Amino acid sequence: MTTEAQLKQLSDKLSALEQQLQGRTGASSSAGASSAAPSQITVKVPRERKLRQSEGSQDDHAIQEWILDAERATTGHTDADAVDFLM
Repeated sequence: MTTEAQLKQLSDKLSALEQQLQGRTGASSSAGASSAAPSQITVKVPRERKLRQSEGSQDDHAIQEWILDAERATTGHTDADAVDFLM
């Protein structure tokens, strides 16, 4: 199948989907809510990870664990957000 034929096929499919969508939109506005359209959208937001407080001990192992926890908790944050989180 040539690129032009694929483009024509996709254009036809898009037109058919647009017509189908317009048909549903017109029916749902006149007949109430459509069962195909969701009436409610749920958004799940991950909890912010809690970071245990440093105990202030001089134990190198405890300090290294806290540093690793802090790095994991701030991964993906901007520097400013990471600082705010740690403070």
